[in-house]
This record gives sequence, C-alpha cells and structure tokens, in this order.
Amino acid sequence: MAIYASRAGQSVRIPAEGVIFDFYGTLAIIDNDAPDMYETLSALGYPCTREVEQLYNSEGYNGLRTPKGARYATWRREQIIALCCYVGVPKARRNGVVELLLDIDRSWTVHANEWVKTCLSGLRDADIPFAIVSNWDYDLEPYLMQAGIDPYTLSITSARVGYRKPHPAIYKRAVKSLGVSRERIVSVGDSWSCDVLGSVRAGLIPCWLTSDPRIAGTTVYTLPSLRFLVTAQ
Repeated sequence: MAIYASRAGQSVRIPAEGVIFDFYGTLAIIDNDAPDMYETLSALGYPCTREVEQLYNSEGYNGLRTPKGARYATWRREQIIALCCYVGVPKARRNGVVELLLDIDRSWTVHANEWVKTCLSGLRDADIPFAIVSNWDYDLEPYLMQAGIDPYTLSITSARVGYRKPHPAIYKRAVKSLGVSRERIVSVGDSWSCDVLGSVRAGLIPCWLTSDPRIAGTTVYTLPSLRFLVTAQ
C-alpha cells in the first residue's frame, strides 16, 4: 500500500515505510468541551486571561523538557497552584480551586476524526507500522478508547517521556519503537508550530493536516483529510 499526500496542489506518493500521528486535532477532536482554566478562574471572581494561563499551563512549555512519569502530575499541580497565587486566590481556598480546575480539565471527551478508522485499518492491513506522539497531560489510553482507537496502539506522550513537541526527543522515542529509519517516516499533524516544526527537527517527513487553501501551492506535504493518506486523491 502506498502513502499519499498533496504537494504543490498535486497528489503525490510519499516514500515512507512508517507513520507518526498527532492525537488531538488529528486523530481525535473535542466531543464534550470544558472551560479553560482562565475561564473558570474568572467565573470564580479571580480575573484571568488566556495569556496569563499560558504562563503556567503545560502548553507554555511546548518545545521544552519537563518532569516525566510520576513526577509530571506533581509538577503540573504546582504550576496550577502558582497560577492561582498569581490571580489572587486566597491560600485558604487554593487547594479547593486547584482540585476544581483539574476536575474540569479531565471532564472533556473526544471522538474520532473523520476517516480515522479507514486510515488506521489500511495501515494495519498493509503492515505499515504507526505510532501516536502527543503533548498530553494524562494517560492517553482512555481517550483512545473514547475515539474508538485500539488502546494498545503505540503511543508516546509528553507526560511520560518529559519532552513536549516540537522538541525532537519525543519523536525519537517513537522512531526507535517503530524500527524504521526516520527518513522513511511521515509525521502527520494539524499544528504547524508543534507537529510540522517538530517533525522537521526530528528529521521526519512532515505532513500538515489542513484544508487551508492558502498553502495549496506550497511544497509542504499536506492532507485535507486522513482519507487521502492511504488513497490517492
């Protein structure tokens, strides 16, 4: 089976023997959304903005190294405590507010993006190995199940390895596990700043999942839909 994408507006075959996928925005999308932390804090009477939250949440550390494994949850909680301090949550209320923020953050759910089942089934049938690489704060397996994806799919998350995309080290873990040369792995993601940039830094073949017509004439590999990864347009 061949792997396809668009390049300069034309469907082309990618010389790849393995695939790395981003998770959120690529394989899965929000099903039941939840308020961001800055929204909850503001609703509680502690004015906060997205930019202020960004100083303390994990996305503010994209591209960097963080604690990993069991230490990651502790580190993240300390970051949220620092956010609450910054916006003026009294010490007596702080632990309760932090628990509320974490509970809300864990309450959202996902469902599979269109053509995920067709795409992954096609890769399995053709014995093309694939993995998921994601900036993710929790165990990914429950979210894979929500999206109807085999929870035993090879998955590398930032919380487990201590690197956040676009840091190339998180991709290198997946490359080693796939057993395919990095130059023969296509990396598919919807974020230019994390997925495309991270793939380039790791020496992979970047493929941007986007239907933005402004990039149709560029030489970057793109996909308007996951369907076209395993089917020529």
